[in-house]
Amino acid sequence: MLSSPAAIARLLADEGAELRHPEIIEFDASWRQARIEKDAADFSVFDRFDTAKPLRLTQAEVLIKKLEKLRKKLERAGDAQALRSLKDEAVNARQTVQSLVKNEELNQRVRGEQVEIAEWLTVWIRTPTLFAEWLELRQRSPDFRQRFLRKM
Repeated sequence: MLSSPAAIARLLADEGAELRHPEIIEFDASWRQARIEKDAADFSVFDRFDTAKPLRLTQAEVLIKKLEKLRKKLERAGDAQALRSLKDEAVNARQTVQSLVKNEELNQRVRGEQVEIAEWLTVWIRTPTLFAEWLELRQRSPDFRQRFLRKM
């Protein structure tokens, strides 16, 4: 986990360093704002799931890979709260995809893809570290090939 400028300043002050507090506070505030903006940008991957427009399998695969990349980054940073938020957002994305399955305005092929994407999200939510290997096996399965490869 990254230490804030204020936390670093506190350590320096504890060791006897003379600090100019207004500059530290201003720098700490701008540092925190930049982190908030970066975190918001990282989570923007969910924006695509929040639309009423269904995803194609290839799009979903790319988005879930971005989720996994973000998950690994947050795990390395030790940010448990952001990891919980990531999982919650993935659950919401799955619910959005599942609602598209029920949309009778979509044709059967597109609704079938939404069922598949919801399953992918379920696997990623439950076992994100195994998702890439699972997806590779799933895409090689006869069921997947019969249902989707001839239609893509």
